[in-house]
Amino acid sequence: MSLFEVYPDIISEVPGTIPFEFGVEQRSLVTHFENGSEQRRLIDISPRRNVKLYYTAITQAQAQTLHTFYRGTYGTLESFYFVFPQEKTIVDELAGRCTYIGQSQLKVPSRYATYHGLKRNGVVTTNYTFYSYPYSGPTDLVSLNFAANIGDVFHWTFVGRLIIRARFAEGALTFSDIKNFTSSLTVDLVSVQNTLE
Repeated sequence: MSLFEVYPDIISEVPGTIPFEFGVEQRSLVTHFENGSEQRRLIDISPRRNVKLYYTAITQAQAQTLHTFYRGTYGTLESFYFVFPQEKTIVDELAGRCTYIGQSQLKVPSRYATYHGLKRNGVVTTNYTFYSYPYSGPTDLVSLNFAANIGDVFHWTFVGRLIIRARFAEGALTFSDIKNFTSSLTVDLVSVQNTLE
């Protein structure tokens, strides 16, 4: 993870145009057979999101902040967190899988969650402790009060701001300078994985 861990907030740091564009992609693998039939299966158990941000009339300093962040992640090389600007109700967002014995914490895909609930393998559990950003790092955090089993799948329901792992898309930054005073900028981001680990 780079030093540039969280994309500059589009509400407080470098204000972007609201609303912004985002899309959802549910990837699947299709196998075609010689008899004409096909078999489909999900590659990702949770959708990936693509984001397009528009900045109009931002200052040169704000444009430089975004350019520095882009260079700090080596363009499309390194991933980072992106926090959606609106507070929303998100239901059953994939929070992660237990990948090792004794796993006791999950970075959950929210920031500033005011309501929250956790499901373990599709069953609601209240046996966890919730830590809100900024006390938990770049995301909200759940500490499990039980021993999770390898392969357990956790889903998170919350009211708050969604946070995803993203990277810059190819050709992600498009600048327009206006008399060296303000800039317009378009930024394309793609989510890189379904969980925040």
